[in-house]
Amino acid sequence: MADYLTAPATEIGGFLHRAAHAYAHQQNDEWLNTIINALNVDYSAEFALTPESLELYSKEQLQKLAKEAKIRAFTKGELAKKQTLITAILTRTPSGFVPKDFARRATERSSRSP
Repeated sequence: MADYLTAPATEIGGFLHRAAHAYAHQQNDEWLNTIINALNVDYSAEFALTPESLELYSKEQLQKLAKEAKIRAFTKGELAKKQTLITAILTRTPSGFVPKDFARRATERSSRSP
């Protein structure tokens, strides 16, 4: 919790997104669970793809994410480099898209709430 409370205001958005991303990818530990539970994030309402969050994915994970978002027709140039793939995903992902991993977490959390 001390890490959360001492994060500079200019970096808090990225800090929280990295925490949520790690949580969604099963990198659970006490620190992470404390932060996420305190935030009570509703992924289905608050999720947004950002360049910073997509940088955390491997190129293969980005391709799976694009398929999940039903983005299919990539050019060779878009697939050539991770950065061009990120740009294509950010510009072509449907509005309101929430990856299944994040949506699943939201469902799990709501079923545990009293």
